[in-house]
Amino acid sequence: MENKANRKTGIGILKIHAASNKQNLIGPLVVLLLVFLVYAIYAPGKQGTFLLDDYANLSNLVQVQSFSNTDGLLRYLFSDTMGIPAERWLSKLSFLINDTTWPSHPLGFKHTNILIHIINGLLIVWLVLRLMRMTEHEERISQIVALFTGSLWLLHPLNVSTTLYVVQRMTELSALFNLVGILFYLKGRVLVSKNNVRAGYVWMTTGLIGGTILGFLSKENGVLLPLYILALEILLFKHLEGTGWWKYWKWAFLWLPSVILIGWLIYKLPVWLDLYSLRPFDLGERLLTQARVLTDYLTSILLPIRRGTSIFHDDYSISHGLLDPPATLIAIIVLVGLITTAVLYRRKLPVLSFGIVWFFIGHIIESGIVPLELYFEHRNYLPMVGPLFIICYYAITTETRLRGFIYASLFGLLALSAVGTWQNVRVWSSPGTSVEVWEKEHPTSPRVLQYASNFFVSQGNYEASVQRLNKLVELRPNWAGPKLKLLLVSCISGENKLGMEVSDLVTEFESVEWDSISVAVLSNLFRGMQKKPCHMLTTDHMVDMADTLIANPAYQRRKDAMALLHLLKARITGYLGDAYSRAENLQEAFKWRTNWHVAVEESRVWASLGEYSNALDAVNRAKLSYYIKLRSIRLYFNSDELSAWEDRLKKLNRLKQQNSAALEG
Repeated sequence: MENKANRKTGIGILKIHAASNKQNLIGPLVVLLLVFLVYAIYAPGKQGTFLLDDYANLSNLVQVQSFSNTDGLLRYLFSDTMGIPAERWLSKLSFLINDTTWPSHPLGFKHTNILIHIINGLLIVWLVLRLMRMTEHEERISQIVALFTGSLWLLHPLNVSTTLYVVQRMTELSALFNLVGILFYLKGRVLVSKNNVRAGYVWMTTGLIGGTILGFLSKENGVLLPLYILALEILLFKHLEGTGWWKYWKWAFLWLPSVILIGWLIYKLPVWLDLYSLRPFDLGERLLTQARVLTDYLTSILLPIRRGTSIFHDDYSISHGLLDPPATLIAIIVLVGLITTAVLYRRKLPVLSFGIVWFFIGHIIESGIVPLELYFEHRNYLPMVGPLFIICYYAITTETRLRGFIYASLFGLLALSAVGTWQNVRVWSSPGTSVEVWEKEHPTSPRVLQYASNFFVSQGNYEASVQRLNKLVELRPNWAGPKLKLLLVSCISGENKLGMEVSDLVTEFESVEWDSISVAVLSNLFRGMQKKPCHMLTTDHMVDMADTLIANPAYQRRKDAMALLHLLKARITGYLGDAYSRAENLQEAFKWRTNWHVAVEESRVWASLGEYSNALDAVNRAKLSYYIKLRSIRLYFNSDELSAWEDRLKKLNRLKQQNSAALEG
């Protein structure tokens, strides 16, 4: 009888172990299926093209060519170019995974972005799981909340424009390092609460400092990590104990960096105010508009559909007052209500408060006082974790008889997200489809019209391109760019699509506003002329247009535009054989934006004219600008090529002086 009872007990234990093992396998299998699903949905997007800022930023890869080119690699990574700021060199480094030169193919870049997005989603699952465990929730509930939160985030259609827009790898990497930093911190926080002090502080400090620095070197939003962790401590971890040193560590590593960040933003306010002169809105209008923008973000997060999602939101209307438009006041009331709720219910509903605060922390820089453009979906990449966590947490942990309905609703929301993302990826995978959809949803967006115009030119459909450009001229009559593009289409097609003489266009340029495409189009016109003469355009026209824009006050407020215009004029005058004018314009370009390549080119032009002293002056300027720049830090280094050229110029200059002395003698 005893043996029989023992056998039954053994069988019971085996059944429990089998059930436990089966339960332990479910989580990893769900995660694996989720990864495959996300990749399958995103995979068609790899067939899409480069867009907008991709060209300006990735074109600097031409400096590298190969990893053996140390000089070119350093210049690419650390130069403060007209693309990605020098501080984001970690993001620049990541692009070398896919190619070391330009032009390139977008497929590999987009593939890498998709993989980083999946990794970030898995980190969010892990993060939420740790938070649930640390706030003493049942393991099964913790896993369900974590899986739903991560799944909704991975499959959210709002994240497509971050994942498939190559240059937004900066946002992805910044989020990745912030997430890893928080996970390091959480491990250390548990150790500290268990009196494993030394190991705990090592984990916490490493996560905080490492995550912040690496996040910042990917994109400036990385500096928000101390604020994210501070929100965790204030709202979710009050029950966790700390050692005697804990309060000092918290003040030094959480409160102090947070205060410094806020103080820095206030300190930079005079600089921001000055830069608002380059925007069509002032600080007050920006803050009023951001109230509407933030509520629109929240609506898009809570209603995950494809419609309205894209990278083109330059048509977003500006709020000029509380009731202009009336939605401004409503948005402010909503945001004030959310913040008030977070404060009043921080003890009763800590997760609700935490999710709200997390969302607002993520928008402090890009939706605050800094004079950036008004609306971009990628700004929600990490902030949206807060609202999604709120939804999943309260849907799953709230005791109710409607459990089945709630789970069905969550799966419905997940399905809606997946369908929206699949639809969005289809739009991104085909230029023709994206033109059709984005034109329909953003008919007054200048960037959409430019994008559509470029697409139709590439298809040889010049009439369709001209229609978009004419509409853009109507929307922005004081821009030079659209009319220059009409001139470019005229040159390509062989027919006058401009509707005026070029000389009349030059006169208009005296009073036009600055626009982001005019200088690039003017450069394209000149490159086209060099390959094939244009029936409407002469080199004199090109010089006149460049000179007129250089004299335009609106362009003089833009250093990059002035540098590029002088570079263009240097190319034109060089093409015409006017070496003196070429050298002088290269010198002016260098004054507007220091670039050692420009100074070296200037020195070679002076040398070709026998003006060796001027050439040496240009070399000295090149040497002074030959540095790695990180914020206000400049690390100068030597170039063997530059030194050799300087030595040669010195010899030539001495010979010239000796010959002059001999002639005088």
